Amino acid sequence: MKARLGIITKDDILFNKIRLILRSEADTVRIDSEDFFPTDYDVIFADLRCGEKPSFKCVTFGDGGDIPLPFKHEEIFEALADTDSYDSRCLALSGDGKHAHLLGRKVTLTKLEYKLLARLLETENGEYVGRDELLESVWDGECDDGIVTVYMHYLRKKLEANGERVIITKRSRGDCKYKIDERYRRKE
Repeated sequence: MKARLGIITKDDILFNKIRLILRSEADTVRIDSEDFFPTDYDVIFADLRCGEKPSFKCVTFGDGGDIPLPFKHEEIFEALADTDSYDSRCLALSGDGKHAHLLGRKVTLTKLEYKLLARLLETENGEYVGRDELLESVWDGECDDGIVTVYMHYLRKKLEANGERVIITKRSRGDCKYKIDERYRRKE
């Protein structure tokens, strides 16, 4: 599901900004002590203004780091996606509300496509989500159920441009349910 992200910094503003940017991508934890195990995290971001570069593999900020300060939102996500331990085969949403990342591709989404994809990704264990539930959570129940089919088509066209089958549909008795294929979901 979400990447386990550790941040080493004394800057509260920097920590909270990264957390906001990656909230749909990562469980973000601030590392305040030296008694932690780097292997507990998929990716560690270290602020070089707090000291020298750590001996373990990490993405660094500021003072000649991998990402200079101030940074752009896209730089944080790209740094996360470029690390070896981060699984780029998994579908992930950027924190800007406009993009998804899949198989090294950045996919631009509309606001409604983003909300629809976010709803599909937030299910536990990759469960199916029905049309009525999607109508209620994405459109606040203010449209007919045909709109779900239309936006699902748009989403598929963008995510499955290279022939992947990312979204699975299950039809039964006049209802459709959708989920993200397990191959593209991040594992805990």
